Amino acid sequence: MQRALERILIEIRPSRAVAVFILVIHLLALAVLCISYPFEPLVVAILPVVLMSGYHGWATFVRARGARTIRRIELNGRGEWMLYDGNGEGRAALLQGGGFVSTWLVVLNFSLGGWRRRPVILLSGNTEPDQLRRLRVRLRHRL
Repeated sequence: MQRALERILIEIRPSRAVAVFILVIHLLALAVLCISYPFEPLVVAILPVVLMSGYHGWATFVRARGARTIRRIELNGRGEWMLYDGNGEGRAALLQGGGFVSTWLVVLNFSLGGWRRRPVILLSGNTEPDQLRRLRVRLRHRL
């Protein structure tokens, strides 16, 4: 007899760790770009793209005050995902490929139907460590 899987509920809160992560990733991208192509016109063309990506990441994951911001993730025992936004409205979502699971970082990509996609960054700083550990186990072992 197979045991029913338990529901996992992840409350996402603002975190300094996520802010540092977004900042470091984009600063490293700028550094690599400037070191790899020190006097190339290509840098002038790519620099605004990296800066806009950094601004978008900051607005989406750090400032995160809008109604579209994902505040809670729920994975039920049947493997169905629900995402809850800033207004408390729940939407069924499909977990897409391209995510990343490690001991300190979980990146999930969700599809809400049509062209709507929502990435989620989870660190132990922006959610409960025990819930994050349970989610990592479920994702790694495809339970």
